[in-house]
Amino acid sequence: MPRFKGIRSLGNLQEAGIRIGQGAHWPDSAILQVNGVNVVTHSRYEILFRMLENHRFDCFARGVSEVMFDLKLENNPDFVIEPDLLLAYPMPSYFFVNRHDHETAHRLQLGMERAIFDGSFGTYLDQYYGQTINELNLHSRNVLVLENPYLTEESQAIGSRTLLELRRRIRKLSAPKGASYSNPES
Repeated sequence: MPRFKGIRSLGNLQEAGIRIGQGAHWPDSAILQVNGVNVVTHSRYEILFRMLENHRFDCFARGVSEVMFDLKLENNPDFVIEPDLLLAYPMPSYFFVNRHDHETAHRLQLGMERAIFDGSFGTYLDQYYGQTINELNLHSRNVLVLENPYLTEESQAIGSRTLLELRRRIRKLSAPKGASYSNPES
């Protein structure tokens, strides 16, 4: 796709004047904007596809868990997934419980920590996202890492670790059988 050729950094994306479509009230919109990305918004998700069709913006940024579903749902032969770029930024997800329900909070925390430690959470992620990660060829994409200034200091640390872990998992899922990656820092 010629419009995206040569984009290797956030600066290149900005210089190219790429306009990204997003939901008006999505947290992603503010994150993209604070990183200097030109964002065009609308309050209705389904209208964004018509706006893309009518060239109101150049691309519609979608999550790894959303893009294949959206492409199939829209069934528009003019829509394609850009093959070389991946926008990434820390955006942790949280479980919220009643502030007085310490037992449930501790059980959730312990359960998540155990699932991560014993690998069952990774297996779960592989089961639901592994095929998509492979189909999108994420391991060979140029990753443009954006800042998320809306996170607390604690959430930023969690997000940074999660991004490193995501990169490790992408390499692991994309590696030939028998190869292994044990250092999420690399």
